[in-house]
Amino acid sequence: MKIAIKPAIILGLCMLLLVSLLLGQWFAPLSMTLGFDPTYLLSWGAPAVFYDGFGNRGLSAQVEPWRLLGLQLPAFAALELPEEVPVIEPSPLEPVSPGLNQPTDPEAPAIKVDGLVGIYHSHTTESFISTAGVTHTENFDKTVVRLGMVIADSLTARGIDVVHDRTYHDQIYSESYRRSAETLKKMKASHPGFNLIMDVHRDSVRSNPRGATTARINGREAGMIMFIVGSRHQNWRENYRVAMSLDAIIEEMYPGLTRGVRVYSFATYNQDLHPQSILVEIGGDHNTLEEAMYGAELFADAVAVYLEGLNPER
Repeated sequence: MKIAIKPAIILGLCMLLLVSLLLGQWFAPLSMTLGFDPTYLLSWGAPAVFYDGFGNRGLSAQVEPWRLLGLQLPAFAALELPEEVPVIEPSPLEPVSPGLNQPTDPEAPAIKVDGLVGIYHSHTTESFISTAGVTHTENFDKTVVRLGMVIADSLTARGIDVVHDRTYHDQIYSESYRRSAETLKKMKASHPGFNLIMDVHRDSVRSNPRGATTARINGREAGMIMFIVGSRHQNWRENYRVAMSLDAIIEEMYPGLTRGVRVYSFATYNQDLHPQSILVEIGGDHNTLEEAMYGAELFADAVAVYLEGLNPER
């Protein structure tokens, strides 16, 4: 029995893919500026395809053709490729022990450690709606750049050297990571010997957007911490070990603050450029800037403890 596929269906699928590419290249920067996500409207008419917004990966990475097939073929509807790739094999390197000189008391003496920390922002314009009024802005006083400043100031006060690069990378959203990779290469060339490099973001969550990214720590609302690891390179487990170590430290110091570590197989997030490179999400777009800054302050405490674990003789 022959199955005839109407040319109109093939043409329609091709047009759908073309539109998705155009949206990813042209509309993403505009949507950031206006604080409007066009995929939200598209998801009303085609939820199987446009199931989420731009997030941190761009629209093109989130279009899943088998979801469209599932509308017509029930067998495909059961196919669900996981967004989060589970790590089956344990990392050969154990996380650093978190039980090291934790500054649980605000009056406790600052930790003095040797180290060089790099901070940059692939999505420099990521902001906080309740503070900036939009999801992205070129006013970096209201974006994740402020979070990087909080981390840098906190670590510097502890005697830790910090390089905080504030280059604007996401003028063209789809080129963010390519541009930030060049920045990271320049940082490494100018300051060899980094103990930790972090790409600081904030998250964007569709379901329960504020509750999913907010914790109450010491009586204050704080933007929660989540780590993203890209496994599309050979040495990703080195990055994973660092993220897991920091996650364990945060959980011991400030229970409930961390959202864990997520591993994605389709990207590197520039982590292939340095084994101690991580991507950290602090809060979400529905947190206030102040809440995210408090989360960044607590995260800096954990970073200091992590670096102390790399220098146990001190």
